[in-house]
Amino acid sequence: MKQLIAKTEKKQFYSRNRKPDVFQSTAIGNKKSFTLYIGRRKSDVMFRIYDKDLETAKQKHCAVEEIGSWKRLEIELKRQVAHSMAKVIAFDERSLEELIRGVVKDELTFYTDDTWEKVWRPWERYLGNIQPLHLSRVYEVTGLTNTQDWLIHGGGLAGIKAFRFSRI
Repeated sequence: MKQLIAKTEKKQFYSRNRKPDVFQSTAIGNKKSFTLYIGRRKSDVMFRIYDKDLETAKQKHCAVEEIGSWKRLEIELKRQVAHSMAKVIAFDERSLEELIRGVVKDELTFYTDDTWEKVWRPWERYLGNIQPLHLSRVYEVTGLTNTQDWLIHGGGLAGIKAFRFSRI
């Protein structure tokens, strides 16, 4: 975890302009548990990497050494990207693990340095010989009218109208 966090801080990763966030909590005694988010909760694709070993040891009230090293990577897909993934799962004969690793390989890469020329060896080993899986996306271009409608009916102006109404 600490190496992945350091790589994001040094910008030694690529993930389609997704920004990293790190959260830290005390898991057991003075041991810290880390969660690395790459992407935002509202975006179509977000990665979550965390210390599952510390979480499990805390739940089971046992030593971390009894659990062993266990880091978890989760990918959260939404909207069109989730729909594309559902189609792939339904019709592709590869295992679900292969498909997910393929998406990870296409969407997130850690490198040895900030030139992005050589993939970081542990990341390369983690993904293995998996073929990247590109999920199609359709982005809707919205016009000024859509923005105006949002401002009036769902944005700041709607809040002001509601506040004025509540004061009457």
